Order: sequence, then structure tokens, then C-alpha cells
Amino acid sequence: MNGGTINVGNDGVGIYSQGLMSILLRKKIIVANNNAVGIYIDDATVAPKPTIVKGNLDMKVGTDSVGYLITASNTKTDIKKQKHRMIFI
Repeated sequence: MNGGTINVGNDGVGIYSQGLMSILLRKKIIVANNNAVGIYIDDATVAPKPTIVKGNLDMKVGTDSVGYLITASNTKTDIKKQKHRMIFI
């Protein structure tokens, strides 16, 4: 994904991945309130592959929601960010 904005509504998911390589360049994700998820990374059921999230991502997360939900336990997940950005997990 290169550029643009993803708006995630209440109880929604912006990006769902099962072990595919995800590259987010110049992307903005706005996550609403009430159980919404910006990026959800889950285990693949067939041929799991590592997930890599990298790029210049600007994510705004609402009340009672999360930016990243990572439930993958059978594959590696890497989150690479720019030096000045902070990620809390």
C-alpha cells in the first residue's frame, strides 16, 4: 500500500494479514472507538509466512480500540518503524 488513508469504523478492522508481507508507505490509518483494530496479524492456516510491517505509518487510535492486534504464534512478525516514531506494544 502506498499513500492514502484507511478509516476504520467502530468494531472494524483496517488491514488483516495472515503472514503476508505488508509494506505501508506514507499511509495513515484512523481507528475509531469501540473495539476497532488498525492492523490485525493472524496465523495462516496453510503455509504460514513471516509478516513484516514497515514504512512511514501514521496511526490514530480511538478509545477502547487498538492499533496492532497480533495473534500469530506460529510465524515471525516484525514491525519496523522510522527512528522518530514510537510504538507501544
